[in-house]
Amino acid sequence: MKACLIKNLPSFFLLLICMLEPVSASSQRYLRVEQNSLVINGHSIRNIGVNIHGLLDSYLTGEDAQAESALKSAYETGALFACVSFLPADPALFQIYTSNPSRWDEAFNKMFAAASRNHLWLIPYLLGDRSSLLGILKMEGKPDTFRDVCTKDSSANQFASGIVSNYVSRYRHSTQVLFWMIGSDLNRHADAAPPSEPGSFSSEEFSAFLKQTARLIHKTDKNHLVCSGNGAIRPDAWHLLKAREEGYSAPAPPPYAVDTLLQFRDMLALLNPPGIDIISLNFQPPGSQTPLWLTRDDNLALTLPWAVMEANRLKKPLFVASFGETTNSNGKETDAPWLVDFMRRMQESEMPPAALSSWYLPGAIVQDQSVSPEITPRLALAMKTANVAIERTKELGAIVTIGAPLPDTQEAVDNELFRSMADNLRGIARKTLINIRAENSAAASLPESALYAEGDLVSSKQAETWVSLFAEMQIGKDALFLSGERSVPPYSVPEEVSASKLADWYPAGAIGALPPADAPFWFIILAHAWLQLIARPSLFNSSFQTSYGSSTLKEICIHAFDSIQTDPSTGLVMAGVGSVPVRSDWIFTDRVKKQGLLLAPSLLRYKACLYLAEMLNSVKDIAAAKYTTLGDKIRGSLVHTFYSASGTNESGETGMLISSTGGPPKEDIWASAMAVSMDALPSAQSAAIAKHLLALFNSKSITSPNGYVRALPRTGVDGWFWPNSFDIPDSGQNGGYWGFAIGWLALALRTVQISAANRVLQEFISSMPSAPALLPEWVGTGSTSGPLSLLPLLITASTLLPNLISPSFGAISAE
Repeated sequence: MKACLIKNLPSFFLLLICMLEPVSASSQRYLRVEQNSLVINGHSIRNIGVNIHGLLDSYLTGEDAQAESALKSAYETGALFACVSFLPADPALFQIYTSNPSRWDEAFNKMFAAASRNHLWLIPYLLGDRSSLLGILKMEGKPDTFRDVCTKDSSANQFASGIVSNYVSRYRHSTQVLFWMIGSDLNRHADAAPPSEPGSFSSEEFSAFLKQTARLIHKTDKNHLVCSGNGAIRPDAWHLLKAREEGYSAPAPPPYAVDTLLQFRDMLALLNPPGIDIISLNFQPPGSQTPLWLTRDDNLALTLPWAVMEANRLKKPLFVASFGETTNSNGKETDAPWLVDFMRRMQESEMPPAALSSWYLPGAIVQDQSVSPEITPRLALAMKTANVAIERTKELGAIVTIGAPLPDTQEAVDNELFRSMADNLRGIARKTLINIRAENSAAASLPESALYAEGDLVSSKQAETWVSLFAEMQIGKDALFLSGERSVPPYSVPEEVSASKLADWYPAGAIGALPPADAPFWFIILAHAWLQLIARPSLFNSSFQTSYGSSTLKEICIHAFDSIQTDPSTGLVMAGVGSVPVRSDWIFTDRVKKQGLLLAPSLLRYKACLYLAEMLNSVKDIAAAKYTTLGDKIRGSLVHTFYSASGTNESGETGMLISSTGGPPKEDIWASAMAVSMDALPSAQSAAIAKHLLALFNSKSITSPNGYVRALPRTGVDGWFWPNSFDIPDSGQNGGYWGFAIGWLALALRTVQISAANRVLQEFISSMPSAPALLPEWVGTGSTSGPLSLLPLLITASTLLPNLISPSFGAISAE
């Protein structure tokens, strides 16, 4: 693919891709440098990873679960690698190295296995940080200053070389190791003290130590690259070195002379000598340490592009071993504008891989720069968004010159939580359908089939099987007369089909002389979903067998659409008016008698209009305009006919849709939520309904503790129950709480308060067993409940899909 220029990428990349993961050891190659970039398996490693301090300590002390949790959360936030110390942070634990080698090896084996399970490469700090290394030297009775470490052939130097040699020899063929880092920020105190002070060391002495250690690693390991692991370079580093070289016994008093950009490059070269394949730097808001060549700004990561430029001039790739700023205080997440800006810049194509300074290890003390979804959810979401954007642009072969703004608000976190729960439910639902071999099931319910197909829970093959099955059941131009006064209008399709291929026109004891009024519209929704899944809209003209012979899918849909009696002036479905017999409005209240204009099937008819117009347009049929016009009429009639303002609150007008125009008006929770979720109403009325639903939800009058939803609110005179129902009050469809409506309510609430929508899904998810399959279809106010069924899970998961569909990338143009 040609390179592209993407000027402004949206932050909802989260929804678009699967993250690039380390491949299996059998096929994975080792990291290599190509044109100053780090590349493995043909992919550049440009990613925001993490530093997990104390990870080894967790495995040495048996706290495996906490370590696993940290690795798992890092992977889920898009990290491809974790930087970890190969020396314990607690020097006392190093005694295990010699006293109990098998326990030491077991800890490493567990750490490597856990990293592999969580698809993370490890980047080891072979000698840990200065504190742990010097602490271990002291405990071992070795000279314990860093000058001793840097002095070749000293006992401290030999000790450090022995550790490096041991680790590198053991893991030189490991594909779990991305590359080696000699230590973590070991250069920090170079030139900081006068030569006369014990333990002081110069940048030149440290450079010689890095060169010696890199040579040792390369001699032992021909597979892995070597990085210094150095931290930030002081803005006066070059001048301090020169002062030391000129024999000053103490550093000059502040303010020190500040280095130029050329002097910064000289120090970068000195501290990454031959043998060091990858330059390392640490970053944080510069504050008083702002270089001479940079304007101070503690909200913008301005040093990063300059460092990339200078690394490129030295013809070596850069790795940001650590970047961070204060992220939490007194147990609360704080604003971190510099950190967010750094991650935004990471989306640019020329940026190096970088590791957050401190990924939180559960059970450890929360540090001021700690980050994780649990303690800093806003920053974790920003990181995830950036990582997804990075991977997607790499996948496209795109050149990004301006990184997209990243979400770092509570609203963004709430939206991500909603998306995550919805995606989790859909994953469980798809797995459940596979486990019950849905594609081999002969019996079918038309509403369920349509919802599963539209929710992308089944294959296009299964959707086609259902389309074929219900098309075959469609009757012809003559009505079908059944026992008593019941009859089936011409061109109807059944609500259900049995395993023996018998049409069930009156499922669940439907009320009235006609079948429920929703089946034809569900069939059109099913047909549309199949064409979407198979991505061949021309198949709308394909032929299917019916009870009256072969007919095109287009003709079958149009005949079915016209089989329901409607009010010509509004386009709304009607029943029990004049010569039109009484019937149930839709399958979800098929044990309730309703008359007049009917809300739920009218909403479905509106949706069917839109889909018919779309499918007809796809085959260039001019009849599409007819259904577009009819859809507009139905949409306009919905509010005029069913909407009832209920009052106002602090956020404006509230209202609700009534279920039907005949009989006492009843606020229909299920159909109102569905109307909002499918955008069937003008924005003002949709918002008013969502506000009313929110008030009802907050008053605990429409949901049960497990998130199930009742059709009528527990308010008003006789407001809790339908006036004409086969079911007794507080049971079944007459006051029971049902699982199928959870998704619609969550989507409706999401338009006004995302946290309330999340509570609905959280209540449902938390009430599910660990391996959900069969759940009660409904629950009563007491101990009563309906039959066990897959419907609560599957329909909820299906209705949440529209929220997961993401927009296109936006402005992408060829370079």
